Amino acid sequence: MRSVLFKTVLSFFLLFFSFYGQTAYDVMKRYSLSMGKMGNQEILDPVGRSVFMDIGGMINENIFGLIRDVASIKPTDVSGFFSNNAEIEQAGAFSLKMGTPLPRFKFLGTRFYPQLNLMTELGAVLGFPGSAGTTFHFYNHLKAGLGTTLNFRYRKRINGFLKLYTDTKSDFKMIKSQSDLMSDGGVGTNFGSNLHSDLSVSLRLGYKRKKWSAFYQLEDLNIISIIKIKDSQTYHFGENSLSRIHGDYRLKHRGFALKAFAGAHQRKGHYNWGESLYFGGDLSAKVWKGRFGVTTRLMMDPEHWNIGLKLKGWIGHLNYLIRLPKASSVDGVKVSSLHSLNLRTFF
Repeated sequence: MRSVLFKTVLSFFLLFFSFYGQTAYDVMKRYSLSMGKMGNQEILDPVGRSVFMDIGGMINENIFGLIRDVASIKPTDVSGFFSNNAEIEQAGAFSLKMGTPLPRFKFLGTRFYPQLNLMTELGAVLGFPGSAGTTFHFYNHLKAGLGTTLNFRYRKRINGFLKLYTDTKSDFKMIKSQSDLMSDGGVGTNFGSNLHSDLSVSLRLGYKRKKWSAFYQLEDLNIISIIKIKDSQTYHFGENSLSRIHGDYRLKHRGFALKAFAGAHQRKGHYNWGESLYFGGDLSAKVWKGRFGVTTRLMMDPEHWNIGLKLKGWIGHLNYLIRLPKASSVDGVKVSSLHSLNLRTFF
């Protein structure tokens, strides 16, 4: 029975991965997918309900050097620069999140755990699609939010949250060809010109049993505009919300725990469910009544093998994740390795 179930689940994932194909390169959509994958790690390592500060980052090893070269490029160097970077894509992101609990309460048999949250997120992607490398694409995105998360639990089975927050954001997108750089003699930016803010909501509804749990999550659903943008077409990211589904199964034995998980996410107009599908597992060990521990992680998505290590102490966590290419190329660029590091402290 278990063998049949395993084969069925495996066939399901392979079927989804088969839908993952090549499309025209869009640097903004590549950024959106990359940040959606960063959100997977937050789901797998929830912050809980204590006072916390979370600092995280994702980077290719040489993105800063590449951005510096693009910004200072001279017309005489353009041709060699493009040929040396054909099919290359580089990405980087930084996030800072803080939270503190508010007084909890109970209403109609439901326990509520409010939390005040602050979030800042900045990231960029730069790509040279195609073997000829005749154009380069750059996208930069800034997002900041302040709000309240209302976590809830009903009869130990039904759980989730409702988050209401101000969502301030701005982005910049640029596509340049060799001839553009030769004639312009450099790269100019107008980042921040489309800065705007909305009142937004995110929510989760889940069901939990002793060994397994599952939930649906909706993020970045705009309610009303606070600071309006003059021309919505200049904000390339758009206002589409993000949907997630996730489930896991857990086994524990003394100081060890094994967790298998799977999920997918979609931001309409950016990428589909098949492009974001993932599954994997965690193996954890704890000592001294859970005050210290270590977790190893192996997960797979259509583009990368993800290998992670988490060290847990009584004042915080330190997470490291490396994403190794699984696919050779996507949308005309080579899939590259990514490193991410996350430090979370509790007070």
